[in-house]
Amino acid sequence: MSDVDRVLADYGRSFPAFEQQEQLLEQEHPGKFALFCGGELVGVYETPEEADAEGAARSGFAVFKIGRRPLRYAMPA
Repeated sequence: MSDVDRVLADYGRSFPAFEQQEQLLEQEHPGKFALFCGGELVGVYETPEEADAEGAARSGFAVFKIGRRPLRYAMPA
């Protein structure tokens, strides 16, 4: 299995797990970053760099931004 195939397989397990927990994560940790490995929530971190650092010590991981940012724009006067 190539590295790309391995990453896609890990993401394929982690994304559905994130979706199942997304509403609760949004309520409890808006704007933070969730680290999943093998479809399991490992932890929630303040920055993507912190999540990446923890994930790098594990085999196969995915980091997801928690919550949705509202669209902000300015209308010219």
